[in-house]
Amino acid sequence: MLGAQRAASAWQSEGRASEPGAGSCRLALPYRVISKASEFERVLRVPARWRTEHFALHHCEPTRLPGASGRTAGESAERLPSARTADLSTGLAPIVATLVEDSDAVTPWLGLVVPKRYAKRAVTRSLLKRRMRMAFAAADGLRSGCWVFRLKAPFPVSAYPSARSQKLDEAVRAELRQLIAAAQRPSR
Repeated sequence: MLGAQRAASAWQSEGRASEPGAGSCRLALPYRVISKASEFERVLRVPARWRTEHFALHHCEPTRLPGASGRTAGESAERLPSARTADLSTGLAPIVATLVEDSDAVTPWLGLVVPKRYAKRAVTRSLLKRRMRMAFAAADGLRSGCWVFRLKAPFPVSAYPSARSQKLDEAVRAELRQLIAAAQRPSR
């Protein structure tokens, strides 16, 4: 049965049939996502600026990428090399270089760190990440740059026995509101 293929359904689901372009439609996020380990390391090198009992919030200003050090202020990304020889014999591979200074300066970057040692159950980790994203998206007046939410202490299982209880959800929301409010205050 290893080589057996699944048969594709010829029928569209009801929701997709009536919506034109439903598969290509995505919601626009008010932030960009930090996904590379090097980006996380750069932000987490900065000490946490705001803390609550269970969360820490790191922030650093946008900087130039390491490969962009030779560019002058008036030079644009168009003058960067557009293609290089690929390792395989398939031809040229395009280089997509988006420099932080050339990207939308108003759009902040968001990263989430929820270690398994502090949230053992996947349901709890998903809840925490979802609430962090919602709190960040709802926040107004945050500076541009890179932001990383980090879970720094576990929620006690004795107080929150269910992995996704209403009580845990309310506690997380309240703590994230407090953290965002502190970050929105003007710095001294």
